[in-house]
Formats: sequence, C-alpha cells, structure tokens
Amino acid sequence: MQRISSTLWRFLIPVLLLLGVAPFLLVGQQTAQHLRNVRSTAQGQAHALARLLQVTDTLIDDQPRAEMHLLRQRCAALGTPEIAGSMLLQGQSVPKLQLGPDSGNDMMPIVDEVTRLLGGTATLFVKSGNDFVRVATTIRQSDGSRAVGTRLDQRGKAILELRRSRPFQGQVDILGEPYITRYEPMFNAAGEIIGAYYVGYKVDTQVLRDAVETTRILDSGFAAVVDQNQQIRFHSAHLRLEQASEVLRQPGRTWQLVEESVAHWGGKVIVAYPLAEARRSGANNALLVV
Repeated sequence: MQRISSTLWRFLIPVLLLLGVAPFLLVGQQTAQHLRNVRSTAQGQAHALARLLQVTDTLIDDQPRAEMHLLRQRCAALGTPEIAGSMLLQGQSVPKLQLGPDSGNDMMPIVDEVTRLLGGTATLFVKSGNDFVRVATTIRQSDGSRAVGTRLDQRGKAILELRRSRPFQGQVDILGEPYITRYEPMFNAAGEIIGAYYVGYKVDTQVLRDAVETTRILDSGFAAVVDQNQQIRFHSAHLRLEQASEVLRQPGRTWQLVEESVAHWGGKVIVAYPLAEARRSGANNALLVV
C-alpha cells in the first residue's frame, strides 16, 4: 500500500506542477501571439491608407506632363523668354519677365487657356534673386484673388530642383493645400535660368481624410498622415490633435508606432497603439482560454 501511495505521488506531483505552471505559460504564449496580431493589424491599416495616397498619385501622374507640354507650347509660340528690366508686383520690385520682345507683360491669358483646356492649375514664375515669384497664375488665395506676387516655398522640394536647373514632379503644398505638380526651369537665349513653368492638380483628400478619421486600433490607438515637415495632416477623430502630436513626438516605451512611407508625397502614414493596452487585452483573452 505504501509503495502504491509513493508511486501515485511520483506521478501526481509532476502533474500538479504542470497544472500549476501551464496556465502561466499559456497566458504568456497567448499574450505574445496577441501582440503579434495587433502589430500585424496596425501594419495592414498603415499599408491600406498609404495605398490610398499612391492610387491618387498614379491616377493623375500623366496629367501634369500633358499640361506642361501645352503650357510650354503656348509660351514658345510668343518667343524666347527674357528679362526686360524690372517692375512692381504687389508692392515688390521683381525682374520683368517677357516671352519674346513683343509679347508685352500680360501672360495671364496663357495660363487661363491651359487651365481651361486641361483643368488643373498653371503658373509662370520669374526668378528674383534666389526666389521664384508668381507673375501669372490660375492659383487662387483664400480670398479668391490670384496668387500673383507670392513666392515658391523656400523649404519645399520643387525649389531645390529648380535652383539646380532641373525639373521636379511630385506632391507639394501650395498655399497650404496638397497638389500633384510638375515644375520645369525657364531659360533665356543665353541658357540662364530666369524663371519656371508650373502645372498642377489639387488633390481631393476627402476619401483619405474620412478613412484616417475613422481608423482605430484597440481602444486608444490611432492613425495619422504626416507630411514632409513632420506635421500631422489628418488623424483619427477619436482624439485631439495635441494628443496625437505628443505621442508621435515622444512615443517612449509606452506606444508602438508602425510607419508606411509614401515616397512621392514625402510623408508617411503612422498607426500608433499603446503597448500596455495591447498586453492587457492579450492577457484577458488568454485568461478566458485558461
């Protein structure tokens, strides 16, 4: 009898130990798997939002080239660009751009015709020092007036290429709005860069905005579209802009960020979620299994 009891204990003790340890192992395993699933979900959301940007870019990628060809064709019909002294434009002195010696200074009909025929927007710039100033444009300011006399963004990607006498095509912000654009340098008869041609199409971001604003991961996780200046363009509607900015600026060890770059836009899509919340929901699910 004693031998049977001893044998039983030799079997029971390992079984009892296994039953005691197994739940903890199972909880750990299930929690780790849940964390992987949450990250995979976040990656899927970021990729889907990035694809919305890429599809928008692809759909109108060829339009700027066609509109640029028409703009340059109309300008070339008037003559070779040249600088003929200076003029006052919106209270500032800038070089006077002319398309041929007899073209005068009114180039607004050219950009209006290009826009009428192909849509989008068109602009002629004159180079003033290290800047490029709009002298004829169909782009409108917030008050409805033409953006004549405004300058190309000195921090933007387009001006860096123009200063190197190279064209640029891609997404840029113009007066705070996103455009798919093409810029090409304008040369005089001596081969000197004296201005620039521009065409572009304003991007309808409502579909992307709606998708981002409704995105949520777990209870507190969110999505955001960040531009090339690291500023949030859109974010999930269930939290304030200040909260999202603080998380992206200092995620620390409490938040997990999943990023998807969008090359042509120079920005990225970020999906963020709190690690503690992910672990807690994983542990709760594991306890139910146990």
